[in-house]
Amino acid sequence: MQDSKNEEAKEQILANLGNFAYDPINYDHFLSLCIIDLFLDCLDEPNSKLVQFAIGGLCNCCIDPRIAQVIEENEGLPLILGCLSSACEETVLSTITTLFYLLPNLQNPEGTFIRRLEILREKRKKK
Repeated sequence: MQDSKNEEAKEQILANLGNFAYDPINYDHFLSLCIIDLFLDCLDEPNSKLVQFAIGGLCNCCIDPRIAQVIEENEGLPLILGCLSSACEETVLSTITTLFYLLPNLQNPEGTFIRRLEILREKRKKK
């Protein structure tokens, strides 16, 4: 998927993977196939649809402690926090829900999370 030049195909693949993330029966497959890494890699794509589908996929499966651990080990929290400033409402909602699910499972989320919220608050005050 990452080597494809066809944006529509990428979107379709990521949307399908995000839908599969609803079912815990797929979590072992997601872990063995590094699908969580794929979702994380797509969070900083310029294509907003890819970001939306990637954060949606993470939101659907991050409640599993093993997946939360992969996200933390791969430094996914800053990427997830970056989605809070998206112009896409669905992306922001999925991001907030993902953080809600993740925070109890993370080792030390406070520093990064609080700093990011303060930055967002300052940006909004300047507008």
